[in-house]
Amino acid sequence: RTGSIGVNGGQLSLSGNVTVPEPILVQGPGDGSFGAFNGAVASAAGTNTVGGTITLSGTASYRLSAPGAGAVLNLGLIQRATASGGAVIIDPIAGATVNVNVPMDNNAGSLTCHAGGLVVLNASGNDIGQATVQNATTLRITATDALALNQTLQIGQSIGANGASGVNNDVGTFILDAPSQTINALVGSTNSGANATTSDKRKITTTTSNTVTLIVGNGNGGSTFDGVIENGTNGGT
Repeated sequence: RTGSIGVNGGQLSLSGNVTVPEPILVQGPGDGSFGAFNGAVASAAGTNTVGGTITLSGTASYRLSAPGAGAVLNLGLIQRATASGGAVIIDPIAGATVNVNVPMDNNAGSLTCHAGGLVVLNASGNDIGQATVQNATTLRITATDALALNQTLQIGQSIGANGASGVNNDVGTFILDAPSQTINALVGSTNSGANATTSDKRKITTTTSNTVTLIVGNGNGGSTFDGVIENGTNGGT
C-alpha cells in the first residue's frame, strides 16, 4: 500500500515481524486518555520496524511502546509538528526493547523511559528536553551526545519531597556506551513516599570495554544524584 497511516486517539499495534514503510501521523488527546496507557504505536509481539516518519501533532504527550514479552520496536524519525513539544514516553515492558535509530525532533519536549524494559538511542543530536529514566527501565546510548547538551538527566525521582510512592518509580539505569555524553545536570533520588529504594537502584554504567566520559555542568546546573556510578562489567571505565 501507499500513502500514510493516521492514529487518532487509538493505537497502531504491530506483531509478526513486520516493517511499516509508510509515514504515521499521531494525533488526538495523547497519553493516558480514557485511562489507557497503551501507546500510540506498539510492538505487541516479534521484532517490528517503523521505517516511515512518525509525526506527533499538537503538544500532547504520546507513548511509543513494546508491551509484548520479548518484543522489539525499531523506530526511524520521530518528529513533532508544533514548535512546542510535549513529552515522548517510550514504554517497553521488562524484557522488551525500543530502538530509536535516527535523531528525534521533539522540539525540546521531554523524553521519559518507563515500564521496565530497554530503550536504546542510536543517534546523536536528539532534539529533546529533560530525559527521565524510571520504573526499573534502562536507557542505553550508543552515539556521542545522544541526549541534549543543555538539559537534565534524571534517574529515578527528583530531589526532595517528590511525593512518589509507586513500586520501582525511583529505579533506573543509564548505560553510556558512547564515547561521551555532556549534560547540564544529573538528578536522581528515591521516592519520598512509600516503597523507597536504596541508592544502588539508580545506576550509571557501561557495557563496553572502552573508556567513556560523562560531563555534567554544561550550563552550570546544580543537582544531586543519590545513586551509583560504576565501571562496566566488561572492563569499561
